[in-house]
Amino acid sequence: MIQVTRHIKKIYKGILWRFLRVDKLLVFSSSLYSSKEFPVYSFKFIRICKPNDAYSLQQLECAMQSMGEPAGLVESRLKNGDEVFGWLDGDRIVCFGWVTYRKRALGLVRFQDKHGRVFLYNFHTSEDYRGRGLYPALLIKIRQVLGCDLGAEFIIDVNSKNLKSIRGIEKAGFAPVAQLFFLVLFNCWRWSFRIKTIDHSSRDLFQI
Repeated sequence: MIQVTRHIKKIYKGILWRFLRVDKLLVFSSSLYSSKEFPVYSFKFIRICKPNDAYSLQQLECAMQSMGEPAGLVESRLKNGDEVFGWLDGDRIVCFGWVTYRKRALGLVRFQDKHGRVFLYNFHTSEDYRGRGLYPALLIKIRQVLGCDLGAEFIIDVNSKNLKSIRGIEKAGFAPVAQLFFLVLFNCWRWSFRIKTIDHSSRDLFQI
C-alpha cells in the first residue's frame, strides 16, 4: 500500500510539474579576465561578429540546430550586434557561446545595461566533446579577448539544476551574485516573482 501511494504521488508530481513549477536561475559575475588557461590541444578559437561569412554561418546554424534551436537565429543575432565565440575541431564548431552587450532579458527580468558590462548566454558543447574542459576554457578565452578592450564585468546565468554547467562556470573563475525565481505555467509562460541578491554590488544588475 505504501509503495502504491508513493507511486501515485510520483505520478501526481510529474503531471503537476508540466503545468506549474518554480525554476531558479543563478547569475554569476566575473569582474576581471583570467590569466590562467585550460589546455585545449588541437582546437582552434573562433570569433564571428558579422553576418557576411556564408561558410561560418552555415557551420554555426548546424551547431545551433544540433542543440534544438530554431533556424534563423544566427543571422538575426549577429545583425543585432551579438557575437559568437567557440572552438573548432577541423571545420566543425564543437563548443560555442553567445555574447551580447545590451538588452539582456530573462522573461520579464531585464538586466541593466552598463558601459563595460558583457552578457554571456546560450553556451553549448557537442555531446561527444564534453568532459574535455572546452566550456570553462572558452569562458576564460572570451574574457581574455574582451577584457582588454571593452569588458570589465562579465555576467552569465544558468539554471540551478544544470550542475555540470555551474561547475564549468565556477572553474572559469565566476562567482554567484544573484538568484532569480520564476513561476512557470504550462512549461512555457514564465513570470518572475523574486530576485535575491547574493552580492550587494550586484544591485544595479537589474531594472526594477
